[in-house]
Parts: sequence; structure tokens; C-alpha cells
Amino acid sequence: MDFVSGLPRMQKGHDAVWVIVDRLTKSAHFLPVNVKDSMDKLARLYLNEIVRLHGVPMSIVSDRDPRFVSRCGCCYLEEEDLLHVFFKGPVASEVWRRMSARFGFRLSNCLGMASVFKAWNQERFRDVHWGSDRVICEVDHFLEGLGKANLFRRSHFNGDVDCDLLRLVTTPPRRRMPRAVMWEKPLFGLLKLNSDASVKHGRATGGGLVRDYQGKMIFAFYKEFGDYNVLEAEGLALLLGLQLCSQRGLRPSLVEVDSKALVQLVVSGVLAKWPLCNCLRKIRRLLEGFSATIAHVFREANSAADRLADMGAIGVTEYDQFQELPAIVRASVVLDSRSVPGVRWISEGV
Repeated sequence: MDFVSGLPRMQKGHDAVWVIVDRLTKSAHFLPVNVKDSMDKLARLYLNEIVRLHGVPMSIVSDRDPRFVSRCGCCYLEEEDLLHVFFKGPVASEVWRRMSARFGFRLSNCLGMASVFKAWNQERFRDVHWGSDRVICEVDHFLEGLGKANLFRRSHFNGDVDCDLLRLVTTPPRRRMPRAVMWEKPLFGLLKLNSDASVKHGRATGGGLVRDYQGKMIFAFYKEFGDYNVLEAEGLALLLGLQLCSQRGLRPSLVEVDSKALVQLVVSGVLAKWPLCNCLRKIRRLLEGFSATIAHVFREANSAADRLADMGAIGVTEYDQFQELPAIVRASVVLDSRSVPGVRWISEGV
């Protein structure tokens, strides 16, 4: 059976035709009706025109017109409406309860809605019994498919580290992206101090240099410190550079190091263990006296100081002339003065 609607209204108020076909004899009945006729009126019409002539049918096939609302197949107790099927019915309620307990969300989320609809649809049109266990199994199968397709990310499970689906999270491939970095010249009339340190086989060394706004070297230094860790050596190299500036009457306005930890310790003012705490206190006092700022730079933008610190010489050395510098350091100074960038490879998640 089906309704043909949208027809011109007749004198008796009919604007639709109820088409009923007997599948065995292929005989058809065309009953004039109104689209607003109640279910009671349609039922009486069916009894008078169909049952009276053919008897009670063994089965009825329709397109589930809203006027034929029946009891929901999940419980056969309540009317089959959207709220009951997807939220309030026993199957939907159990699905939401188990999903909420597993993933920690409320009914406002829609995970599981598609599986509930699929189970309901199969019950209605394929005569397949549906229940909460079957719906949960459908949801699990769907989530397994997402995991096998590598669509899960660890960020999806923030705050839910005990979720069993974490086993499906794969580490995304990482790619290395090139980034151009270079030493930046200070403004006209200003000086910049760069320092760095190196620790090899338990032997700490440090070095640095001061340059003007044209990138020309004012002086450079190198020193062997002895048995210190990397952070302590970075601090000692910076302190030595600031002390040499003070002795020479120079006032650098900018200070750069490639140790982010050292910059954070100096700027934050926090205490550190001995002997680093004493070094930090002297660095802060000298920076304040110079009215200088300290900043972190990448190693590629600190190559001249890095190569000075890595010379591996013995004792203390100060360089007042550019030609006195080792050739590899001179090359870095020249490249910096001409604003030639270095390449830094940065790993990024895909």
C-alpha cells in the first residue's frame, strides 16, 4: 500500500489516493482519501473496502508512512519516535550508558548514533533483532576501522590514557623542514655579544665575541673551564664575555646565547644550585649595569661563538684583531656580516 498525494482537491475534499495492491492476484484498489484523514478513519476505510472483500491479509507491506506509527521494535512498549529510538529507549539508553562510561562524554555527543540507526533500520526492514550488545559491537567495529586506517592521534585521547583504543594510535611520520636562520646585526651604534660553550670528554670550554652594527669584530675570547656540565659552562662563557666587556669599557646592548635553559634562568630570576647560582647572580648584575637584554638564538645563528668554544685550545685567549682568529671562525664572521643564512632542519609532525 502507498499514498499518492499532491492531487487537486475534489468536491468531497479528497486530495490523495490510497493505492492497495494484492500481491497474489495483482488486483488493485484505489481509495480516495484526504491527506489529513486520521488513522482511525483510514482503518475503518480499510476494513470496509479491503477486509470485507478479501479478508484479513497475512502481511502488509508499506513505506512506513508516519501515519502508521507502531510500537518500537526495541521493546514493543513505546511509540516508535526519534527520542525513543535514539535516546530514551532501552537499547539507546544502554548504548549511551556504556559509551559514556568508556569515553567520558554525555548524550550531547553523537558517537554511536549511526550504529543505533543502522540496527533499528535492519530490524524494521530486514527483520533482524536488535539490542544494545549488537549496537556496541557495531561501534567497536567502526572504531577498529578508524584505528586501522591510522586516523587516530594521541591528542584524541588527552585525559583518557587508560582507553583501550590507544593501542590503535600509531606515531605519525615526521618530516624535516628546512628553515633559514642568520645572525642579525644590531642597530646603528650598538654592540652585540654572542657566547657559547662546549663540553667534550668532561672538559668544558667556552668562547664568544662582540660585534658592531656592521658585523665587524671588536674582540673575541676563548677559555678552558675544566670539569663543568653544559649549562654551567654556558653560564661561565657568558659571564666571561660580560666581564671582558666591562674591563674594556664596552657596553653591549644585546646578548645572545643558544642555550634556552640559561636564558630562562637569567630572565626568571630563580635560584639554581651551586656554583651556577653565583654565576647567574653576577650575569644579572652585569646585564643590569649595561642595560642589556639577553635572548636565545638557534645554534646556526650563533656559529661564530660556537666555533670559538669548540677550538679545544688550552688556557685563555683573547683576540683583538680579526686576522688572529682561526680561519673557520673568520669564515663565520664574514658570512654573518653579509647576512648569509644558515639552514636549520626542524622536525614537524605530519
